Amino acid sequence: MSREEIRWEKGKVIGLTIILLLAGVWRIWLGPMRGHIHDIEQLKSWVMMALGTRPLAIYDVSSANYPPLALWPLMGMGYVYRWWSPEMVDSGLWTTLLKVPAMVADLVLVVIIYRWMGREWGPR
Repeated sequence: MSREEIRWEKGKVIGLTIILLLAGVWRIWLGPMRGHIHDIEQLKSWVMMALGTRPLAIYDVSSANYPPLALWPLMGMGYVYRWWSPEMVDSGLWTTLLKVPAMVADLVLVVIIYRWMGREWGPR
């Protein structure tokens, strides 16, 4: 690998890192905004039910219809928030924490698409 290719690769990594950091900060800044009220309230109720039962028992005590791998990260955010605020008071932080799994998934998807496009259309 030549010096020029190494410099090119380093620039791509730095550029992608800056884009991901800006996108992450933007999402966290917008996180406290309610979004679609019914979706956020539904997720909050599912997490509250899940924290009071066993992880898979949520399907027996609520209207949850997401697959378990989608609910478990939300439950994790519920545990984090309960540690932060034991009373589970509704706040912007609570709303943001519920959105964190989707934010992370968005950023991971950007990296996957970027790498795939680099292989398909990058320099040969």
